[in-house]
Amino acid sequence: GLCWEQPVRRQSEHLVDYHAAITTLRERGLVYRCFKTRKEIDIGRAPHAPAVAYVGAPLPPDEEVQRLERGEPFAWRLSLAAAAGRATLEVARRPRVALLATGDELVQPGQAPAPDQIFESGGVALAALVETWGGSAVRLTAAADKAEAIAAAVTGIEADLIVTIGGASVGDHDLVKPALARLGLILRVETIAVRPGKPTWFGLLADGRRVLGLPGNPASALVCAELFLRPLLAALTGRDPAPPLIAAALAAALPANGPREHWLRAALSISPEGRAIVAAFPDQDSSLVGVFSRADALIRRPVNAAAALADDIVEVLPLARG
Repeated sequence: GLCWEQPVRRQSEHLVDYHAAITTLRERGLVYRCFKTRKEIDIGRAPHAPAVAYVGAPLPPDEEVQRLERGEPFAWRLSLAAAAGRATLEVARRPRVALLATGDELVQPGQAPAPDQIFESGGVALAALVETWGGSAVRLTAAADKAEAIAAAVTGIEADLIVTIGGASVGDHDLVKPALARLGLILRVETIAVRPGKPTWFGLLADGRRVLGLPGNPASALVCAELFLRPLLAALTGRDPAPPLIAAALAAALPANGPREHWLRAALSISPEGRAIVAAFPDQDSSLVGVFSRADALIRRPVNAAAALADDIVEVLPLARG
């Protein structure tokens, strides 16, 4: 049999031995030098053997190295870049995201809540999601549920994006926007016609920092994070912000929708025939974190959509559940 071959390194159109130039690829074809005999071997005329390595191995011959697209996570492709001889790569810094949950009724997990308090769960989940989606999260705390304390909490924070949770209801409890108005907040989106998540808003501070306001109900905040925060982080890192919608058949009928686009938490499955089947959870209350934790998809119901029957095809946003 053949001994283990060492591929001759290709430079431009030439095959170059480590000690002397041989001949061009066009003139001789694929040329190898045997470790043992030091003789040149033209494998175009040599018998097939598993011990023969291809020119440029571990990359197949004449195969173009896969392009690493802007914004793609690349950790698992570092070996590919190294095999292509790249010593350096241009990378994007992770967007810095500051998360601020507001409300005197909130207490951090691990602390003892008063009778009128609940655990702050939205910020904990959002921080983990931000890291998963390519950002770098830091959680902020306001000294009190007052406008001056909220403004002080974000003053001087180095962040590409500030995400507030709660404090955006209509009435006296709308504290966040008046607080950030002290920092020159200009609203670009005041409210959205989406269910859940009507209080969601977006704006810019005077220093250029972006601010995304999410609802206070944890499940509502998490749904809106999938719809708005995730695409925003994708855009900031050069990736396609468009949601990856798929088509799926309904497992059960759905009633007609109203004047707001509705995103229903649902379970996605694959039938034995390979069809995508989606089933909406019966309780869509925006405060139920347990329902969102079991969901692996969101069903999109357009504005004023007619009632849908079982087996009708609907648009679905799969949720990463790794």
